[in-house]
Amino acid sequence: MALWAAGRLTLRHSSRDGAPRGLLCNMGICYECLVLVDGALVRACMTPVRAGLVVEPGGRP
Repeated sequence: MALWAAGRLTLRHSSRDGAPRGLLCNMGICYECLVLVDGALVRACMTPVRAGLVVEPGGRP
């Protein structure tokens, strides 16, 4: 939700057609919100926010 609040609505792009992907289910079942957090591919909706995290656009699972 911190990314959403900061105006970051596109979290990654589809590997199939390049379409923008963002937060959809917000409960950890769809994998549409994949981002890199400190170098690890995680679901943004299931990752607790804390100061100092390095968050980058993600990719496919």
